[in-house]
Amino acid sequence: MCLGFAQTRLWLSEGKLDAAKRWVAYCDLDPQSRAFYTDPASIEHFMLPLIQVYLATEKDNDAHELLTSLLLHVERNQDTWNLIHILALQVLVWQTSGEFARAQECALHLLQLAEPADYLRVYLDIGDPMQQVLQKILCEIDAPLKQQHIQIPLDALKALLLAFEQQMNGQHILVGHPPSSFSRSSLATLTAREQEVLHLLAQGATNQDIANELVIALATVKKHVTNLLNKLGAENRIQAIARARDSRLL
Repeated sequence: MCLGFAQTRLWLSEGKLDAAKRWVAYCDLDPQSRAFYTDPASIEHFMLPLIQVYLATEKDNDAHELLTSLLLHVERNQDTWNLIHILALQVLVWQTSGEFARAQECALHLLQLAEPADYLRVYLDIGDPMQQVLQKILCEIDAPLKQQHIQIPLDALKALLLAFEQQMNGQHILVGHPPSSFSRSSLATLTAREQEVLHLLAQGATNQDIANELVIALATVKKHVTNLLNKLGAENRIQAIARARDSRLL
C-alpha cells in the first residue's frame, strides 16, 4: 500500500489525520529499519510521509531525529531528489519550533541546491513557514549575514515569493513553467520503453542498472535517456525527474 508523500500531504491538508495515522499503522513503519535506507524510493514513499505525520501529531522530536538521520544518509549517497525534500521539511521543523536561524540556514542551502523553477511545488507545499523564512532572507539581503560565503540567488528568491502570493490569491502561478521546448504533446510521445526507463531513473538506477534490468544494451539506455531529456526539456536527470513528477508521470 504505497500511497506516499502526495497522498499523506493531501490527507493532512484536508484534516484527515486519522487516515494518515491508519496508513502509518498499516505499513508498520519502523524508522530504525535499515531496509528503508537502501532504496531511495522507500525514503520518499514511506519515511517522508511518516515525518509529516509526526509533525501533524506534534511529535517534533521524532520528526527532527528522523530528518537528521535521513539527511546524513542521502548526503552520503548523493541522493539529490530526497535531499531537497528533506531540507524543505527541515525548514518547516526549525521555523515552527522557533529556531529561525537554523530555518534560514536550511532554506539557503535549499536555494543553492534546488532551482525553484524545477522544484516549485517543494517550496509551496511547506506553506507559510517557508514563505516567512524566504521573506526574512530577502529583508536581510543587504544586511551582514553569517553566511557571507553563500551566493543568494536573488531573482529566484523574488520569483518564489511571488509564487506564494499568487497561490494565496488563487492566481495562476506563472513562475516555474518549463521552457518552451517542453510541452504536453511531447509527453504524449513517450514510448513504453522510455516510460520504463523514466521510472527506473526515479528509483536512482544508473545506466548500467537499467541495462541489466531491461536486458538491453548500454548504448540503447543512453539513447533512451537522451530522448527523455529532450522530451521533458531537461538538462539533467534530476531536472527530468522533477518535471515528470510535476506532470504526474511518476
